[in-house]
Amino acid sequence: MAEFSPSRRFLAVVLDAGSLKVWDTRTGQVQSDYTPPDHLENGLTSLAWTTAAATSASSSTSSVSVEHDSLVAVGNSAGDIAVWNVVSAEVQLELKKTNAQIRGGIRHLAINGAQTHLYACSSSSTVVEYNLHTGALARSFVVGSACLLYTSPSPRDRG
Repeated sequence: MAEFSPSRRFLAVVLDAGSLKVWDTRTGQVQSDYTPPDHLENGLTSLAWTTAAATSASSSTSSVSVEHDSLVAVGNSAGDIAVWNVVSAEVQLELKKTNAQIRGGIRHLAINGAQTHLYACSSSSTVVEYNLHTGALARSFVVGSACLLYTSPSPRDRG
């Protein structure tokens, strides 16, 4: 699985080994790579680029300044999500699975047009909406009994 950032500056590729490698398309060099601690048990299953400036879990500041479109969200087969800053090479935000939220692995991630919310759909037909700035759960709902493969916010959803 691979996806260009909105500006086409970066190319993110999920490797078979369960890690993420990001290339800078201007230089052709690897910009950064991310290997989750549990990558051997829970491979990366989805990715989505965002321009949102999220609050770092390890930072006491209310926001973190990042280069335009330098954040990529990745979901895994355990239901966890990490937002990776490809410029600073650090996790900007971690969204850990709980039973009240995602059941099953992440199938697809999508970002709304205002870059304020992240939507995750799971193999158990659950859709979860997170606030990208705070990491807070906005809502969670089950959309049926079939396995979801894809979710897409409305283009009119501006926040």
